Amino acid sequence: MLLLKPIIKFFMLLWFLCLKIPSPDLFIVQNPPSVPTLVAVRWASSLRNSAFIIDWHNFGYTLLGLSLGRNSRFVSVYRWIENRYGKMADGSLCVTKAMQHELAQNWGINATVLYDQPPEFFHPTSLEEKHKLFCRLDKDLRQPLGSGDCVSGGRLGMENYELDETLFTTQVGTGIFLKPNRAALVVSSIRCIWARI
Repeated sequence: MLLLKPIIKFFMLLWFLCLKIPSPDLFIVQNPPSVPTLVAVRWASSLRNSAFIIDWHNFGYTLLGLSLGRNSRFVSVYRWIENRYGKMADGSLCVTKAMQHELAQNWGINATVLYDQPPEFFHPTSLEEKHKLFCRLDKDLRQPLGSGDCVSGGRLGMENYELDETLFTTQVGTGIFLKPNRAALVVSSIRCIWARI
């Protein structure tokens, strides 16, 4: 069963990359996962005449070794596949000099370091900007979401009112303050599927 899953994923990836999408100029693959991803994307890039770029975040074999043990044969095969197909890439990216050094010294792979940092124009959001954002969200979210509604303050559905309170901020006169008992807000660029509790 351990081998069946990557084989099925390999053929699904290959089918999708070769038949379901228009031919791209290049494929960029985040590593890990390495198996079967690197193999499938390398094959697809050859069949589609596209460049094959790897964005190295870690080594898949080291993560697998944490659960199966460093001396596992499966980990050794995984490392071999990762190394072999890593060298087949048309280009490699990584986010640290340490990873660049490791790839060059021990894998024979030349990677370009692209630091994972925000651009200069990013800045902490001011209290006024936060308050305006949540007031604006309130106007867009007119249907009650129940007690977990994070911006209504219990007043959704009321037309033409001046919102002075959200779950996070309160406006008193011209001053805006963070609520001491405010909820935590987590924003992620990773797709989440929320489970109902």
